[in-house]
Amino acid sequence: AEVMFVLGEAEPAHWAARATGLWLEDRGTHVPRACVRATPRIGVDYAGKIWAAKPWRFVFTPPATPAAPPPARPRPISPPTPRRA
Repeated sequence: AEVMFVLGEAEPAHWAARATGLWLEDRGTHVPRACVRATPRIGVDYAGKIWAAKPWRFVFTPPATPAAPPPARPRPISPPTPRRA
């Protein structure tokens, strides 16, 4: 399948092909579904309401990295107990 990408408003569209320097590559990386949101397309009003509203814009949100646990607090040192003679 042929795919065309528009990178920005000021940039012309590019075909996804090695010859153009823009291509899709499968590196076997797994992206959890929860990290990808499908949203309506932007700037394609000319395509008509139905096609402009298609959820063909994908937004990747990396998973939150867990916060590091706070450093362990040192235990207070009790003074030595005097020994009875």
